[in-house]
Amino acid sequence: MLRGILEYRLADQDICQKIHGGFFRKGSWSMRLQKVQDALNKKNIKFEYTEEDGCGSLDFMFRGLKFHVWEYEDNGWGAETNIYAAGRSEDIDGDYEEKISAEILSWPDMINN
Repeated sequence: MLRGILEYRLADQDICQKIHGGFFRKGSWSMRLQKVQDALNKKNIKFEYTEEDGCGSLDFMFRGLKFHVWEYEDNGWGAETNIYAAGRSEDIDGDYEEKISAEILSWPDMINN
């Protein structure tokens, strides 16, 4: 779902169009952290999505606190996040998208964000 173009950048010598919620690259739609994005959308939480070196990054606010989910690939995929304790980041391995999205879905619904 395209919500508006935020900015343009040059990455890996391909022009990418940074779009809220994903990237459009070489005529195909490619997005990381889709389960987490779906959970945020279901909870009506606005977020900013970026992608660097093939890893997705989500930044968002919930009840006045800043949260992040930063994907990494370091001898296996994982994500650094502070969704469990806003002041402390931790690495989540394994099925990190499932774990993170389940936690977000357990939060109270946001009516207006």
